[in-house]
Amino acid sequence: MNGYKSSLILLLAVFSGGQLMAEVYYINPENVITGDVHIKKGEKVVKGMLIKTGNLLIEGTFFGNCVVEGGSVTVKGNVYEGGIISYGGPVNISGYVSKISSYKGQVSISGRVAHINAVEAEVILDSAAVVEGGINITLSRVITKPGAKIRPEQIQERRPPATYFPSYSIHKTTPNTETVPGFAAGIGLLLLMPMFFMRRNVEGASIMLHESFWKSAGTGIAVCVTIALINHLGLRYSIFLPFALPAFSVGLVALVIGCSAFCRMLGDKVYSWLGKVRPESMIAIVVGYIAMFAIGAAISILGSVGGVMGKFEYCTINSVLGNIAVITAMLLIIAGILGTGALAKIISSPFKCGIDASQ
Repeated sequence: MNGYKSSLILLLAVFSGGQLMAEVYYINPENVITGDVHIKKGEKVVKGMLIKTGNLLIEGTFFGNCVVEGGSVTVKGNVYEGGIISYGGPVNISGYVSKISSYKGQVSISGRVAHINAVEAEVILDSAAVVEGGINITLSRVITKPGAKIRPEQIQERRPPATYFPSYSIHKTTPNTETVPGFAAGIGLLLLMPMFFMRRNVEGASIMLHESFWKSAGTGIAVCVTIALINHLGLRYSIFLPFALPAFSVGLVALVIGCSAFCRMLGDKVYSWLGKVRPESMIAIVVGYIAMFAIGAAISILGSVGGVMGKFEYCTINSVLGNIAVITAMLLIIAGILGTGALAKIISSPFKCGIDASQ
């Protein structure tokens, strides 16, 4: 029962704007290293690492996540797309790091850092230091020397640290991971479910989207913002919690139905562009979902080619597949919001969709 409640709280937090910010760095067992690691100047490394009883020295370019247990961390080069977790050792950064997290250590910054997390640590910002994002501290202190570029509001004390301090997990990954295709297939099946139980609503919402797209979009945004606000209040004030759980459930169901309606409409448009007759509902939803997945793949590939440093060579098959999944999920959420607006309009108005349920 406790696990069930925890899951609900986590889902509510994510739905209401991401109150929980914990991250997990996944490390391949093959990349668990005992001893020192030196990334030389001009060298480029793309992977996740766990360094035990060793020191990390980066003079080149590193893409990924790195966990260092007990050893020192020295960054004279650049760390992108991920971050570094240091447990107990000193950290010295004169280059650039996207995120540095230190537990019971000293962090000295004379370069650029996007984000800093510190638990029972001391953060020293030299006169040349630049902090672009924020500093989250718990039982820690920040020493800022004259000339350091940071605003006072960028330093925030957080409790408990688990809400922001990343953790790591030893996780086996393969170049041809099955996670993304399996997840995509599961989402596709989920979008077909409303056709078995709420066919008229899906059909009516798809027609409403076609005939009144922007009004449906506005209604959908208003409905989802209201649900998110209710959930946000439920997390902060117990008096609103009884309203938050039903609102979350209704919102989640509405998003699925709305996304199905959007895919139905998109599938119809694809058939119309091809000059073919309007397809059966299930086929239209599948075609619409495939079209959205294709759009997500195109955006991901284009982003990879013109992404970090504008070099495709830094991307791995896992990162590309992960980007496709994330971008497609974002597109589906947007589609669900638009469809939710259309669904709300047909439920709250005498709109007649003229759909024959026997189709």
